[in-house]
Amino acid sequence: MQPTEKINLREERNLGEKLNATFGFISQNFKSLSGVIFYLCAPPLIICGIGYSTFFATFFRNVTAMRYMQNTGVADIFMNSGLAFAIIAIFIMMMVAYSLVPLVCYCYLKIYYQQMDIAEITANDVWKEVKPRLLPVIGWNMLLLLMIIVSCFFFIVPGIYFGIVFSLFNVVYVMEEKPFGETLSRCFALIKGKWWSTFGIILVCGLVVNLIGIIFQIPVWILTMASAFMKWDVADILTVTMVSNTFSIVAQMMFMSITLIGLGFQYFNLAERLDGTGMRELIASIGTNKTLIPDEGEY
Repeated sequence: MQPTEKINLREERNLGEKLNATFGFISQNFKSLSGVIFYLCAPPLIICGIGYSTFFATFFRNVTAMRYMQNTGVADIFMNSGLAFAIIAIFIMMMVAYSLVPLVCYCYLKIYYQQMDIAEITANDVWKEVKPRLLPVIGWNMLLLLMIIVSCFFFIVPGIYFGIVFSLFNVVYVMEEKPFGETLSRCFALIKGKWWSTFGIILVCGLVVNLIGIIFQIPVWILTMASAFMKWDVADILTVTMVSNTFSIVAQMMFMSITLIGLGFQYFNLAERLDGTGMRELIASIGTNKTLIPDEGEY
């Protein structure tokens, strides 16, 4: 049965309990959470899908034409057709989308945590929290991505290590509202001795997301195969590709919220281990009307 009371976010949990809490939270807030994510995140994701499809359609059309042109290379195609600028624009829009989805999820979690009782959380409520944080987070995520890429040149392992550490950056920033340097230091402090458990929650949630994603990729594969065997016009093929790619990108980012919520519970687990804030709040709530569920049951 779906819970009617708040789930206690600040609580130490093992991997199984974190997974139960993740899917319990999503089940409890599915309608509100999915609506907020779609309303706030779908527009930039749709733009990314259209831009991505248009870019590759233009690129392959120009490569095909290149065979009939002398002294023309791939670099010339990129510069003369404006594809180089298109790549930059798509990259920026993707960074906006990849920064916006975590922000929306974690701002939703923050509002839920601050509520005394369960109440519907609207897109407007979440946007008020997201808006002042969006531009800084986009810039910081670009910097973190650059740091991971650079560290990958040193035998890959450092890049993987930093990638897991930095996965907590957005949730720490939203929940604790610290500057960049302090947020980064907090990530290392939280994950100390718990790198593998953080990796585990990402791995398990990622597998679930990929399995769901495969199901939603089936219509895309069907449309792609149909366009190949039915000899559609080029314009029809481009339209199908654009629609299918856009649908795929939006679906993938929506389902990414499962991993993000899982990381949110990992953050609260690690923060509780270090700070004990949840226990102090639980003691302070005794005798008040504020009720928290220490064990949300099986989901």
